[in-house]
Amino acid sequence: MLDDLFRWKSDRERIRANPRKGALERYLAYLVRRGHVTKVCRAYVGAAEHFGRWLGRQPLSRTVVRQFICRHLPVCQCPGHGERSSHCNSAALNRFLEMNGVGPASLELPRGLVGDLLERYEGWLVTVRGLAAMTVH
Repeated sequence: MLDDLFRWKSDRERIRANPRKGALERYLAYLVRRGHVTKVCRAYVGAAEHFGRWLGRQPLSRTVVRQFICRHLPVCQCPGHGERSSHCNSAALNRFLEMNGVGPASLELPRGLVGDLLERYEGWLVTVRGLAAMTVH
């Protein structure tokens, strides 16, 4: 699948040399299963590949994603990375976290009527509208 989507040898070699290679290959399959178009898959896997090289073997968490987006991207000098948009990187890395089982930080809902309404609305957004947990958050 990697060969089909990344027709340029340099893209494939960069991903295969990444410390997160296995996760990147699973991520690509995850995006394809979710119905993302090729352009989005390439952008998202590219963002996750850049993040993986920056992260190395450190544990994956929302905190390190935030550091990557807020601290690294604005001053990034990494070769071969065209996508510097924090919006695209945030979307890509939120999906990457989701695929790796790192859910959104939980919100503490108020007690009583307002909390009950928010909880029911959250359930509706997920079950009826089919939104991802991060979008609901």
